[in-house]
Amino acid sequence: DEARLFVVAVDQREASIRAVEHVHREHPNVRIIARAFDRLHYYELKDAGADVVIRELFEGSLSAAKAALIELGVSPAIAGRAADVFRTHDEETLKQLNELWEKGADVANNPTYIELAKARTQMLNSALQLDEDARKEETA
Repeated sequence: DEARLFVVAVDQREASIRAVEHVHREHPNVRIIARAFDRLHYYELKDAGADVVIRELFEGSLSAAKAALIELGVSPAIAGRAADVFRTHDEETLKQLNELWEKGADVANNPTYIELAKARTQMLNSALQLDEDARKEETA
C-alpha cells in the first residue's frame, strides 16, 4: 500500500505484461518501470500501463555502434553526434509508431504503420547524410 514504484525486469514476455497490468489495475498510483525485449514488447507494456519502458538491448547496441565508428576512424565527437541523432530519431519514431500500433494485430498488415516506419527511416537516412556531408566539409 505504500509502494511508489514497481520495476518489472523478468525474462518472460507474458509474465511481465501480466505484472504490469495487475499493478496498474490494483495500484493505479504506483509508477511502473518495465524492461522490454523489443519494439512490440515496448508497445505491449505501454498498453498494459507501464509509465516508463526501457528497451533491453537499445543502449548496448547504440554504444557498440558508436565504438565501431570510432574503431573505423571516425572521431569520438562525430561518432557521439551520430549516436545522439540516431537515439533522438529512434525514440521519436518509437512513440509515433506506438500511436499506430493495434493490440493483437500484425504490424505488417497495418499500412499506416508501415508507411510511417518507411518515412521515418528515410528521415533518418537524410539526417545522417547531412551529418556526413557536414563532417566532410569540416575535414576539407
